[in-house]
Amino acid sequence: MTVVCVDDHPIMLSGLMNSVQQLLPDASIGAFGSADEAIGFAQENGCDVLISEIELSGVDGLTLAKRLKTLNPK
Repeated sequence: MTVVCVDDHPIMLSGLMNSVQQLLPDASIGAFGSADEAIGFAQENGCDVLISEIELSGVDGLTLAKRLKTLNPK
């Protein structure tokens, strides 16, 4: 399972990533401070689960979710 975490606040992103690691120790986790970085990662690695802040600078979390859905429709 590949989990993508996105938050533009580094402390929140770190806490989110640590929580996911504890809950899903076998998951591949990508942690990113921007939607663009997350999209690049998902293009190479896929994305089964997205956990994102909605109000990101630049591309917002809802638009990010739509873009990742087009990369992995299932």
